[in-house]
Amino acid sequence: MACGRALCRAPRRRETALRPQRRAETLSVRAASEREQVDGEQHQRRPHAREEHSLEGEHLLQALAAVAEEAREGAADDRSDDARCDVGERVALGVVGLEEEVGDHAHDGAEGEPDDDTDHGNAPGGWSRPSRRGSLATVEGFATRRIVRPAAKGGPRQPGAGSESLQSPLAPQRGCGSRFRDPPPTPYPAEGEPTRVNSPIAPAAPTEITELSVNTIKFLAIDAIEAAKSGHPGLPMGAADVAFVLWSRYLRHDPTDPHWRDRDRFILSPGHGSGLLYALLHLAGYDLPLEEIKRFRQWGSKTPGHPEVHLTPGVEVTTGPLGQGFANGVGMAMAAKMAEARLPGLFHHRIWALVSDGDVMEGVAYEAASLAGHLKLGNLVYIYDDNRITLDGSIDEAFSEDVARRFEAMGWRTQHIDGHDHAQIAAAYDAAIAQDEKPTLILARTHIGHGAPNKHDTHKVHGEPLGKDEVQATRKALGWPEETFVVPDAVRAHFAARAKVMFEARAQWSAHEQRWLADHADRAELYRSLCERAVPGDLLETLLAKLPPTNDATRALAGSIEQMVAAVMPSLVGGDADLGGSTKTPIKDSGKVSAGHFEGRNLRFGIREHAMGSVANGIALYGMFVPFTATFLTFSDYMRPPIRLAGLSNTPVVHVFTHDSVFLGEDGPTHQSVEHVSALRLIPNVDVWRPADSAECAAAWAAAATRRDGPTELILSRQKVEVLPGDATVRGRHAARGGYVLVREESGAAELVILSTGSEVSVAVEAARRLHAEDGLQVRVVSMPCLEVFERQDAAYRATVIPAGAKRASFEAGRTGLWWRYLGLDGLALGVDGFGASAPGPVLGDKYGLTADHVTAHLRAWLRGS
Repeated sequence: MACGRALCRAPRRRETALRPQRRAETLSVRAASEREQVDGEQHQRRPHAREEHSLEGEHLLQALAAVAEEAREGAADDRSDDARCDVGERVALGVVGLEEEVGDHAHDGAEGEPDDDTDHGNAPGGWSRPSRRGSLATVEGFATRRIVRPAAKGGPRQPGAGSESLQSPLAPQRGCGSRFRDPPPTPYPAEGEPTRVNSPIAPAAPTEITELSVNTIKFLAIDAIEAAKSGHPGLPMGAADVAFVLWSRYLRHDPTDPHWRDRDRFILSPGHGSGLLYALLHLAGYDLPLEEIKRFRQWGSKTPGHPEVHLTPGVEVTTGPLGQGFANGVGMAMAAKMAEARLPGLFHHRIWALVSDGDVMEGVAYEAASLAGHLKLGNLVYIYDDNRITLDGSIDEAFSEDVARRFEAMGWRTQHIDGHDHAQIAAAYDAAIAQDEKPTLILARTHIGHGAPNKHDTHKVHGEPLGKDEVQATRKALGWPEETFVVPDAVRAHFAARAKVMFEARAQWSAHEQRWLADHADRAELYRSLCERAVPGDLLETLLAKLPPTNDATRALAGSIEQMVAAVMPSLVGGDADLGGSTKTPIKDSGKVSAGHFEGRNLRFGIREHAMGSVANGIALYGMFVPFTATFLTFSDYMRPPIRLAGLSNTPVVHVFTHDSVFLGEDGPTHQSVEHVSALRLIPNVDVWRPADSAECAAAWAAAATRRDGPTELILSRQKVEVLPGDATVRGRHAARGGYVLVREESGAAELVILSTGSEVSVAVEAARRLHAEDGLQVRVVSMPCLEVFERQDAAYRATVIPAGAKRASFEAGRTGLWWRYLGLDGLALGVDGFGASAPGPVLGDKYGLTADHVTAHLRAWLRGS
């Protein structure tokens, strides 16, 4: 919204570009400490060259003087009330007294010393309040003053060995004092030109527009959090600079088409900083009106406390549990590489993410980072918001490792920058996208709560609103108006200009897509199939027509069926946690994905179950692929966080879990699943299939392959199962409804209904046969391969399967608690409610009462006793 003549003093930030001699010294020192690697050889750090300081400082002074002269010549027109930014054109600015300010700073002392003309007050952390004199500029009625940025506590972090400390090219950008590179020409190809495309990089905005935009982002987050009386303002304030440069200059996206296939993906891994993402989405032009930001964290809003992919346009993944977004991004980068390998020349985009101290501490991030480095995912760029503050205090209390060295050891390229210096930020992004050999981690030293005079660099700004007094102090410090949710017209125009460029970029890519399809007719059908994640409409019937007839383990039966699914579903990809020989899941006649080779369909996750689940979520959310993972059921504990998020996010992922009960045998209770099936069933929107034979395996795989609104768990046995009675094709069709009558009472009404799943179904059938033959009971056996799918059937169908009036019992080799909703208070639940033991499977079946003899005896005694 326009602010008219309302006085709004933007920050007089301590831009290093306005401290030329100090800036020169800092850059030279950092350059001197840089370790360069050439042809794999490590070179010694080059010696400190004092004489370089004055030379670079002189160049910078000349550049700033030229900018000041240009600004002064147009100051009169630029200060008019009607000054507005036309889309695609430079925003008019007035700058008065810039030469004097340059002169003031030209002879400043060492970094971190106060300016003589600044009212220091009692601000903590080196924060200096605005001067009563200095550079004044007007942008559409905003009177702006620069404020001095706080110095880093303890001085700047030294780059780790092998990392890069960046300095930007000296050439000044037109209209501002920043020294950014000129943008490249529009890189979209015409007919006959190379088909690989990149996003146009925008030039740097004039300084006043940059500052106004950054502060707009900060205050949208601040105001939303204050209105909600809850939230995390520290991250949006501290990361606003790195986010603004990315979103306004580099990120390839079109707000009018949030699902554009060749868009860059941006992930906010520390989802608690959602106020930052919502501000960016709103300003960028996504369908997120200002009213939604005002309803932050409220019932029914599109701005929940943590980003949710299914709620808010432009949100790529659901984040909040730290480390998950980090690993999701690795999955997206893998999927992008796989898409490029299958459709060469069509796509060229990157995966960007903002990650936090908490993210890099979490084990899942370490696992995912290790995999990303191993696969050399050069399309992955992560910005580490290194503010050194956590919810309870300083990061130093629990975390002291050299993050850069750790990531370098995993095969990442690292860079150290000042996360509030736009020249360094842009140079880091330029360097990251100039290579495609390694994933990049940009360690951006930032200040949490940047701009809050009293809470800056404190944990108090991490997880609670600033509070009325600190908000007022921050408005004063940054020169922001009292009105809440202010978006200056110049800021809207600046983002609108970028949106226009991106709209045109997407249109150009669409034309490129049509040319590509014309030139690659042989891949057109594959492209369509991947885009739709297509599955034949008769998949279940196809599978049922080719069922393996043997009485094998369901892991083997399901593995054979998976091969048939893969043959007709190009989007199916997946892998295991170094257990492919046991889970029977590798896709035959297909290669393994490895660094530089992404054509295959078999993913080698290594022994990283947690990352495997999270990476699979990223692959699925990228689109074009339906991933599966595989490991032992006991290790689903390692995967529970990503499974839960898949359910929350409606993410189509298939999780294959084998060795599903105490019948695992000799490996003992550490590997024998008892509670895990129930634990998975407790997660909302997760379909858990435990098939009893090949027909049910076919129904399970058909359901998993076609589901698009959530994850599917396939729970499979190590031991062999018996072939069930009746026509397999009919059973498979009935099994698709989640539960069905397998054995019907011979006459009259059923007196007993036995509900069972998986390998125990054949035992239930035998017990029913004995009770009928020996006791004359009318017994029905209901196979329940998927309780969740059964519950989605209409009430009439469910009543025909589990009739009223009959006694009910359940039999499953695991915890029994969840079965009581079907049994009633007078039912009987047979299972295993304690841990297993190390012994051969048949011995355990006898000891735990899981054989036909024991089950028949239990049922008979219960019926007689009742």
